[in-house]
Amino acid sequence: MEKTPINVLQNICARHNWTIEYNMISEEGRPHGPTFTYRVFIEETQLSAIAAGSSKKKAKQAAAFQAIKIIAEQDEEAAKELPALEEIVPREPEAVPVETKDNPIGKLQEICMKNKWTPPKYIDDEEDGPAHAKIFVITCKLENLDIQSEGRDKTKKGGKKIAAQEMLKLLALKGLCDAQDDSFKSDSVPIKTDISEVDKIPKFFKKVNESMHRKLDDVIAIIDDEAETNDYIASLDEACAKMGLNTKFLDINKDKDGSYHVTVFLKKIGDSAKDVPVLTGWGTNKDLSLAKQKAAANALKLLDKVRYI
Repeated sequence: MEKTPINVLQNICARHNWTIEYNMISEEGRPHGPTFTYRVFIEETQLSAIAAGSSKKKAKQAAAFQAIKIIAEQDEEAAKELPALEEIVPREPEAVPVETKDNPIGKLQEICMKNKWTPPKYIDDEEDGPAHAKIFVITCKLENLDIQSEGRDKTKKGGKKIAAQEMLKLLALKGLCDAQDDSFKSDSVPIKTDISEVDKIPKFFKKVNESMHRKLDDVIAIIDDEAETNDYIASLDEACAKMGLNTKFLDINKDKDGSYHVTVFLKKIGDSAKDVPVLTGWGTNKDLSLAKQKAAANALKLLDKVRYI
């Protein structure tokens, strides 16, 4: 069987026991020359890659290729596959990666996926102005966050883009994402489509009694002393053990400047991989061990806030 980015990525993920998910983000352009945009997402590593192509197949292959390139930075077996795949992908010039920097629609979709929010919903059922100079009004909704934004433009595509830009501004104002880059705030609790899942989070913390709070006080007190020698990971593990929680650290690939990004998930003991975490923490540093310590410290700071809800 001829190697393609899709089947190579499938083999890589099978080797690591990872789960792959492909989603078509958009279909744009004229009927005789459409451009399809696909995203590939790996749940266990939170890796996401986006690419476009003149057909669904090409866009999907291109997205898989971008994901392999990211994995190859830390996986020697994946890196060995790149030369052969690079001979295949360039034959499809339409299949180019989609940058999210100047693509607010893609950036918003990326943020929603990484935070486990429902995808943005765009509504274009309103028009303003006379027939010869119509202005299209596009509403962007994030239903599980119960917020919406509006974009107005001479074209529906332009209105959609403006609506996405405004939504990104709203999220930044609420502290749910960074306006300057795609990093996520460490103290935001993940929100899922299923409201019953979200309700489990406050219910869990409401069960924390006074006796438990006193035990946690001594452990969490480490955040008041920002000494470089503090072992926040050990303190987080101790706090979680008292509350019946497990911790799982996910190391994200390095940035161009050499910084590591680490997320720590706190889940109830016995929960499956699909269950929503009760809390997350995020840390970044050029030293991986320090990035993990920062993630643990931020998780402890958030735990100190939400345990009283």
